[in-house]
Amino acid sequence: MAFEYRSVPLNAVDEADTTFRISFGTSGRGIESSIRHVGVINAPVLLCKKDRYTIVSGFARIAACRQLGWQQIDARCLPADTPSLKTALLAIADNAAQRDLNIVELARSYGLIARHVSEQAEQVAWLHSLGLSVNKELMGMLGRILQMTARLQNGLVEGAIALPIALRLHAMQDAGAEELAKLFQEIRLGLNRQRELLDWIQAIAVREELTVSEILEQDPIAAWRRDETKDRGHVAQLIRQHLRKRRYPEITAFERHYAQCVKALKLPQRIQMTAPPHFEGRTYHLGLDFQDKQELMELNREIQRIISSPLLAELLSPAGPEKR
Repeated sequence: MAFEYRSVPLNAVDEADTTFRISFGTSGRGIESSIRHVGVINAPVLLCKKDRYTIVSGFARIAACRQLGWQQIDARCLPADTPSLKTALLAIADNAAQRDLNIVELARSYGLIARHVSEQAEQVAWLHSLGLSVNKELMGMLGRILQMTARLQNGLVEGAIALPIALRLHAMQDAGAEELAKLFQEIRLGLNRQRELLDWIQAIAVREELTVSEILEQDPIAAWRRDETKDRGHVAQLIRQHLRKRRYPEITAFERHYAQCVKALKLPQRIQMTAPPHFEGRTYHLGLDFQDKQELMELNREIQRIISSPLLAELLSPAGPEKR
């Protein structure tokens, strides 16, 4: 592609036109320091529009030069009649050549191509030709990522919000989605924990006829989030415990009752009683640790004591959480 190298007044560059912007979530501080010491090595690409210029690539470089007080910048200028698809491909290629694109930058690249190419197979071919690895499944997500709010996109790039969760939050299309995104950015959970909390909160909202925002704005959740003295990991644990108790009140009540009964049974250290996972089902496990026949006989006497205890009968009563 033919460029015209020229010195362009920075006040003639339209920084507000972000049509071709690919970069997202990258800091320009390092670029500013580099330019201050060695200048602009890779000249930005601009599209001529009468007496104004649209940035094709080099948003961070141009912003850094403005910060440094420059009046002019050397740029590679495209003629005004350059086809839009070619301009878009150039914007993507220039960014992809400098670094691995994050998921939002990949979505922006897809968005630029999708403006000019409607067939998915052709879109994929163009992205592959620029060195970008995409597949059919990812292509189905990029359009939705492109439409996400800035908070959701930031959460994705930071690694604070898992992609499946970001897609679910985006589908909610309400204020609660933004509040949940903010929560996940604060407490930093893995995918499974995020999915768990989202499921619980949505179920609580339906049962208690509340909005997601109302649940998150209530104490103690709101108070824990405001408390800057608390470790974020501890806050995450407190919120999870609170929501689980609220989502499954019968199970959490039975857990407390179970713990009290087991404590009252005074099991020896060499006997372990384990309840069914999440108290779903009726199969309990009793484990024994012994080294010889004598120890086993002693444990047998303890087992007989446990069997005869009314506490065990209470524990094994059909009135468990799934019956309540």
